[in-house]
Amino acid sequence: MELPPGLSASPHLLSQVLGTLTHAVILADLGGTVLYLNPQAERLLGCQATEAQGQALSRFFMSDDQDFLYPNLLHLASQGQAFRGELLLRNGQGQGFFAFLSLDQVPPEPGRAPLILLGLEDIDHQKKLERILGKANYGDLLTIANSIAHELRNPLTGIGGFVNRLYKSCRISMDHDQYYKYIINNLNRIELLVRKVNDLVALHDPSLAEESLGEVVEETLRARGDQIAQCQITVRTQMQELRLALDRQQIQRGLGILIDNALEFTPQGGAINIEARQEDNCCRLTFSDSGRGIAPQDLPFIFNPFFSTKADGLGIDLAVLKRIVQAHGGSVRVQSQPGQGATFLLELPLERRRAIRTTLLAGQNAGV
Repeated sequence: MELPPGLSASPHLLSQVLGTLTHAVILADLGGTVLYLNPQAERLLGCQATEAQGQALSRFFMSDDQDFLYPNLLHLASQGQAFRGELLLRNGQGQGFFAFLSLDQVPPEPGRAPLILLGLEDIDHQKKLERILGKANYGDLLTIANSIAHELRNPLTGIGGFVNRLYKSCRISMDHDQYYKYIINNLNRIELLVRKVNDLVALHDPSLAEESLGEVVEETLRARGDQIAQCQITVRTQMQELRLALDRQQIQRGLGILIDNALEFTPQGGAINIEARQEDNCCRLTFSDSGRGIAPQDLPFIFNPFFSTKADGLGIDLAVLKRIVQAHGGSVRVQSQPGQGATFLLELPLERRRAIRTTLLAGQNAGV
C-alpha cells in the first residue's frame, strides 16, 4: 500500500519511521554512497550517521569481499533485484561481526533517483553460541567415547590374560580349544569395536589445503597395490584434473575405506572404477565395484554406525567415510542392486563460497 499524497515526500516522517525499526537500516545511492543510517545502524556499526554519510558502503565489507560480493550487490540493486543472506561484515572500527543482510532497491520517484535499502540483523551472538554449543556437544561426545574406550580396554586386557592362564592350566580336551577360541575371538571383536568407535568420534576438523584429487586417488591406490593384486582386481580410473580444498589424509582414509570394502565383496577377476568430474561448483567422485551389491532393504542404513550386512561385522567404516565427506562440506550416497555391485557417489565443493562471492555477475567489468 502506498503512502497518501504528501506523506511520501516528508523527510521528517521517513526519519521517524526508520528510527522506530528494531533492525539496522542503511540508505545509499546506486553507486554505494551512504545517505542515511538509522539509530540501530549507528549502534551496530559503531559510527555516527554524520560520519558515515558520503562514505562508500564498501567500508562495512570485509577485504575478501571487495572484488566480487560488494560490486555484485550494487549490480543487483541497480537491476532491481533483492538479496538475502548471512555475511561477515565489519564495523566502523574494523571489527568483524555476522549479520543477516537484506538488500532491496527503492524505486525512483519524480525528482529522486532509485536508492539501495539495506537491512541488517545482528546475528553475531547467535553464531558464537552455535559454535560454542557445537564444540561443547562434540567435546562431551569425545569425552564419553574416550572414557568408554578406557573403561572397556583395561578390563578386556585383564580378561584376556586370565583366560590364557586358565586355558593353559586347565586344558583337558579339544572342546576346551573351541571354547577358548570363541572367548578370545569375541574379546578381540569387542576391542576392535571400541577402537573403531573411538576412531569415529575422534575425527578432527579437516585441515584444508589445495590438492589435486587425481594425485590423492593415485597415492591411495598405490598404498593398496599389493592387496589389489592379491585379489586380482582390475582398477580403472578416469579423472578430470580437479584441484580442491581438502584434508589429504582424511580423503585418503575415506577412499581407503571404499577400496577395502570393494576388495572384500568383489570376487577375483572383478573391477573397481573410479571417475571424477566437475558438475557446476562441485566435484563428483564416482566409485563403483562389480561385487555382490547391497540388498534394497539395507541401503537406507548402510552409513549408520554399527549397521553391517555381515553377522560378524561392525559397520563403523562407512559411517567414518560419511563423516569425513560431510566435514568437507560434501555429501555421499550409494546406489546398488544385488549381484550388480555398488556405486558410491561423493560430492565435494570446488569452491566453498557462494558464486556471488567469487564471480562478477553478468554485465559487469572487473574492477567495477
